[in-house]
Amino acid sequence: MEQHSSNLAAYIRNHPEVPLADLAYTLQVGRTDFGHRRFVVANHTGELPEMLQPLGNEKGKPSRKVFTSTVEQENKPIVFMFPGLGNQYVDMGLGLYRTEPLFKQELDRCFDLLDSHLDFSMKAILFPQEARDEAVHKINRIDINQMVVFIFEYALGKYLIELGIMPKYMIGYSFGEFAAACLAGVFVLEDAIRVIIRRGQMIKGTEEGAMLSVPMTEEELRPLLPPDVSLSIVNGPSCVVGGTRPAVEQFEEQLKSLRQICIRLDTSYALHSAVMEPVREAFAEEMKQIRLYPPQIPFISNLSGNWITDEEATDPGYWGQQLTDSIRFADGLQEILKEEALTFLEVGPDRNLSALLRYFVHRDSSHTILNLIRNPQENVEDQTYLYTRLGQLWGRDTALNG
Repeated sequence: MEQHSSNLAAYIRNHPEVPLADLAYTLQVGRTDFGHRRFVVANHTGELPEMLQPLGNEKGKPSRKVFTSTVEQENKPIVFMFPGLGNQYVDMGLGLYRTEPLFKQELDRCFDLLDSHLDFSMKAILFPQEARDEAVHKINRIDINQMVVFIFEYALGKYLIELGIMPKYMIGYSFGEFAAACLAGVFVLEDAIRVIIRRGQMIKGTEEGAMLSVPMTEEELRPLLPPDVSLSIVNGPSCVVGGTRPAVEQFEEQLKSLRQICIRLDTSYALHSAVMEPVREAFAEEMKQIRLYPPQIPFISNLSGNWITDEEATDPGYWGQQLTDSIRFADGLQEILKEEALTFLEVGPDRNLSALLRYFVHRDSSHTILNLIRNPQENVEDQTYLYTRLGQLWGRDTALNG
């Protein structure tokens, strides 16, 4: 490995005119993959010699942009995990939009479809060139954040598939199930855009609610739940409850008296609770207006915590129930984990699902867990962050298209 790195560094020193993209393509496509692998993340060819020899730089210390790994099992099955609402932010993925034509193409298609239904520009909210403060406010509105999260996750998923990263399984967290369903072929993109717009509008018209993250398991929490507070999401070590604001506030005080430190979610709507009951049937009627198809890629049903059936996926009532019923995410993860040696990719912002998954995965397991999009507080370029994760993916097991 060191000799190959040294030889490559010498070649680049002697041929500095070689474009970085050409060099990367030749190394990826024109060379045989071996069990021991190394990759570097660079902005231009001139950076490479110092990274590669001797083992990183002139002081002999490995560069933080050089990654070496050993493949234990090639081409482990891929699992796409789609986050729900709450982690979206202005300029999310802007660096990728500017540099990755495939990602930009898919996102532009979504922007165009949204423009045909809306009287404002969704692109101006996600990637504002002016009125940034207004965009920061709007991107968290319940009728807007769903559109932002869906189109971003859909475009990123399509981009990965174009790179040859094809999921064997998928799972979505709460609203993330819509991205999984669309990529699985349950509904076409045009129809997905239309019903998600209506879903946001319907939710916005419901009674003010609240949601609370509780550090208790379902078994611990259920005996304490009052009738007017719903078990909204089961995460395993913790749960989320929802209801009207007064009901949730009263329950929060009850939990505080038991010395349970809870976290109020930043929302005024109680998704996956009885508060959504008035719009359940209306949204199911909306789903009846589009064509639903059996999934072509297996994904987990949030309602059962098991593999979604063709009957469930194509039932408009199922998608109405998804608004009111508990999300059994922990059960879904454990169902997928019945298969050994998987590669999990978090296809969306931040790393919350990756962190939650690690709760269920033993440290010595053969699973790989990677998030792909940086947190807005991380001071790193979008492209560098994603390329590092894709390099780790290749370095561990997965073939990528050049």
